[in-house]
Amino acid sequence: KLSHWLFHCSIYSSLSSEKRNLWDNRFLSLIHAIVVTSGSWYVLAAGMVSHNWSIMEVLESSATSIGGWPLARFFMEIACGYFLYDVIFMIASGHGTMIDWLHHFLSVVAYLFCLHFDFAIYIPVALLTNEISTPFLHWSWMLQEHPQKKDSKQRYIIQAVFALLFILSRVIWNFAIVVMVILVLVLYAPRNPLVPYWAACVETVFSVLFYIVQLIWGWRIIKKLLEAVTNVKEASKTN
Repeated sequence: KLSHWLFHCSIYSSLSSEKRNLWDNRFLSLIHAIVVTSGSWYVLAAGMVSHNWSIMEVLESSATSIGGWPLARFFMEIACGYFLYDVIFMIASGHGTMIDWLHHFLSVVAYLFCLHFDFAIYIPVALLTNEISTPFLHWSWMLQEHPQKKDSKQRYIIQAVFALLFILSRVIWNFAIVVMVILVLVLYAPRNPLVPYWAACVETVFSVLFYIVQLIWGWRIIKKLLEAVTNVKEASKTN
């Protein structure tokens, strides 16, 4: 296993078989996040720069087809493949919460809709940039398994960076994307003869539900951070 080769250390070797499987899965998720985040940012930046698009032109392109950017479809297909793999892993391992299942379901269905109808391609690509926070989540989990680093300042900093990136990308940025989805539905989708209007409506509903999932995740993260800060303050008082 690549994960075993990279982490052939006393920590990884001391983990139980179940923990090693979780570690391997998180490491694969980390690699996926780096690939699709960098790829999606490149596609967005290259499209904006090469076409010198205004925001309205981005909306219009999203409502029809990205046109000439098979790379955008490539990164969406990678994301779909990873989410399907993770679903199989959750079934086989018994891990994963209801919110994880809902996130993967909404993501895969929305992406497949876009790929099938060649519609609003820019929107799911923009949502893939959310994965920028994922490597810090897994990095924090891996440090938690290290006896000397699970309560280290390094891990707390990584958790803070994860929370900040999550709020910026999945709450604030995604709000702008949801607004864009609604504008696409209202302004341009009715004028696109190649895409059934019902499909555009379904894509909009799934995008809104996806955002709600992110808000739930965001609230849980903030709640955990507040609990951690409270615990640290109480521990310092006792000492």
